[in-house]
Amino acid sequence: MQTASRDAFYSFLIDGLTPAFMYLRRAAELVVTPDAPSLTIRSEFDSFYSKLWTAYRERFFNLARVMGYNIGFLFAEKKVLFEQRGKKFFETHKLPIDELDWLRANRNDWQNKLSSIRNKVIEHPTIPLQQAQILYTVPVAELYFERCWDVVEVFTALLMSLSLPADLEMVELPPPYEQHRRFTHYFKPGTVFSLLATQREPNVREVGTKPPHDQ
Repeated sequence: MQTASRDAFYSFLIDGLTPAFMYLRRAAELVVTPDAPSLTIRSEFDSFYSKLWTAYRERFFNLARVMGYNIGFLFAEKKVLFEQRGKKFFETHKLPIDELDWLRANRNDWQNKLSSIRNKVIEHPTIPLQQAQILYTVPVAELYFERCWDVVEVFTALLMSLSLPADLEMVELPPPYEQHRRFTHYFKPGTVFSLLATQREPNVREVGTKPPHDQ
């Protein structure tokens, strides 16, 4: 299971997120290139959004599935299904409901919009190009990328915390993150092993206690 989960995570990074990042970087280069064809610039942005959605919808979903969790509720088209299935998921796995509130906010903030970009702007255009021009700017594209990665990173850590031994807890470190390390684990305070373990860093937050993920 650990090997399969690791492979699924690498697949998300290497086959999903990295290609999206490369398209975004190429788009950013073209935006500041004199006389770069507008159609070429748009094509790079379109490829970015398509790859980002695929990484999130397919590879992140598969990562969670390999870990033993069905997070299909996150991608439910109807709000009522998200609420019903999400609540059941969180109750089944004894997760704090505050984290579901955080996922709901992300759905409303960017996830549903990214889905619409892929379906209604790129694949089956029904939104006039004039109304979508803001999407073809680097700051907006970067924001989608950052929000997507944030959800995957935090929610994956939350799911990983469910399988830790009873004496361990997953914690979120305060920024700035050393060597890009945002999460780690410690022995729970009060356990015998915690007296022998490395001292906890200050201002850490146990994953699953309250959502600190302010954007």
